[in-house]
Amino acid sequence: MKEKDITEKKLLSYNDVFADVINGTIFEGREIVKSEELTDANPVTQFKDDKNTHREQIRDVAKLWDKKGVIFSFIGIENQTSLDRDMILRVISYDGATYKNQIGNEHIYPVFTIVIYWGKNEWKAPTTLKERIECPEEIVDIVSDYKFKLIDMARLSDEEIDKFRDDFKFIAGILSKKRDYRPHNVDVKHPEEVLDLLDAVLGDDRFKQMKREIVRIKTEGREVDMCEFLDELEKRGMEKGIEQGMEKGIEQGIEQGMEKGEEQATFRIAKKFKDSKVDIEIIVKATGLTREQIEEL
Repeated sequence: MKEKDITEKKLLSYNDVFADVINGTIFEGREIVKSEELTDANPVTQFKDDKNTHREQIRDVAKLWDKKGVIFSFIGIENQTSLDRDMILRVISYDGATYKNQIGNEHIYPVFTIVIYWGKNEWKAPTTLKERIECPEEIVDIVSDYKFKLIDMARLSDEEIDKFRDDFKFIAGILSKKRDYRPHNVDVKHPEEVLDLLDAVLGDDRFKQMKREIVRIKTEGREVDMCEFLDELEKRGMEKGIEQGMEKGIEQGIEQGMEKGEEQATFRIAKKFKDSKVDIEIIVKATGLTREQIEEL
């Protein structure tokens, strides 16, 4: 689990990937946030718990969006591999601490968080505060709501995938389309990190093999074609499936042969008993054959 967290954070720490996630999720694919406008923000904030003890909380990835010297926004991305019904409360805690750090500033910039869900099962946990709390009807209009934007990677539609570019689009296509996905006009800028993440999420060792080959190709000064590698990946998957199918067929053939041999041996034994004038009822009990089968011998 720790290795998976590291690979997810590493890829998203690149400004171009981070900007792509924001633009594809918030701005319908329009290039509003540019990679050069992003700078790393401190992911650590502090708070006091119920016992008045100072504690730290650490975001997965955090960036400041700066335009012409003015901080437009603080943006956080959190990775989740399992459902968490309290995720909205964690997001409020993260965002609230960042707002608290701005107390006394002349310019207060907005804070928001995107949660990327890498799990297999559909996300059914709350994404808003009002979904999580039990709010009396009398005060429902008074209580403020809060929300985060969720990306459910395995369930993205074609339209949603097309809003992303390059590395993140490649990953989204693989995870949501599985084997039949072929990217168009996608330039994967961080192939090794992309393959590390896919290996961590899908648990497929073939991505490790692809990474080793890509490292070799880059060392030789050649360009990396990820579509070509996808074709090779599918080919290896088919070969592996054929090999497993052949092994399974052989196993089944041996098993069926043994069953067939045992059945023939049973009939031979029954015939010998019958030829020796052994009572048919005794032969039935000894062999498991029916009276009719024995009489036909």
